[in-house]
Amino acid sequence: MILVFFVFLFINDLILKELGLKWDSPEPTNPEINKASFKNKFKESCQKCISGCFKDLNKNLVLKDPRFCKTFPVWRSVIQDMGFKIKIIIPVRKPLEVIKSLIKRDRFTPEHACLVWYWNMLEAIVHTRDINAKVISYHKLLTNSKKHLKEVLGIKISSELARTIDLKLNHSSEFAFDINLKCEPFISSNFLYERILKNTTPTRDLIDDLESRYFFSLSQKFFYNVKNKSKERYLLKVIKEQSGVKVRENRLLMNQSLCYSSESPSYYQIVQKNKDLEMGLIPKIFRRLQNLKNFFIKS
Repeated sequence: MILVFFVFLFINDLILKELGLKWDSPEPTNPEINKASFKNKFKESCQKCISGCFKDLNKNLVLKDPRFCKTFPVWRSVIQDMGFKIKIIIPVRKPLEVIKSLIKRDRFTPEHACLVWYWNMLEAIVHTRDINAKVISYHKLLTNSKKHLKEVLGIKISSELARTIDLKLNHSSEFAFDINLKCEPFISSNFLYERILKNTTPTRDLIDDLESRYFFSLSQKFFYNVKNKSKERYLLKVIKEQSGVKVRENRLLMNQSLCYSSESPSYYQIVQKNKDLEMGLIPKIFRRLQNLKNFFIKS
């Protein structure tokens, strides 16, 4: 099973590398991953990976790797072509616990660790928006797995099996550090965590909101590579091109939200260097963008 894990990990890393990302990139992927031409680059490798790692393809296959949050569009195409039905389970852990874990293991800054959690969770929901994904609470799974699994998945497990779940798996509780959770990106991450756990399946309102955040951030990355352009006009042009819908030119965006001097298109570096556009301001812009008819990416 360890070998199987590393095979999937290796292919996922190749997919991310093709997109200019790594597993710990604190920013979203880009629309390239949804193109058929991009998916076809990895189709054969993914098919061989599944066929070679599982002896009996007639049984239920379980795939697990945090990288799937970003690479799922590629795997979805392959899995469906192979005739499998897809069921998605999204385990959700408190962002602070994940932040502690990444700081301890990988020496990340708290902001970097938080954005890794944020974009993984957001993209996991956006990429599976039409599959009726189920959300599992890591905390409830550890403390009352029998009840939680029955409520969310309809799965009954014995009390004996439930007792085998070790509460000591939550190593982050042993690790303490000082962090101001009343600033960004921690505020947005905690808010997202609470919204996700309100329902066992992500709601349409939540998905729409996350799509707007995802797409707006992608649009920002395109914007920073262009010099001497009208800010609002160019960003709306990008929205039109990427979403495939007609958008009227309109000064919908706050000017201060686009005033960057950073030479890097990295979303993470922009947030770090431009405190006037911390993620607390971005939701205000999202709400204004939502007034655009058919703004969201077509599924």
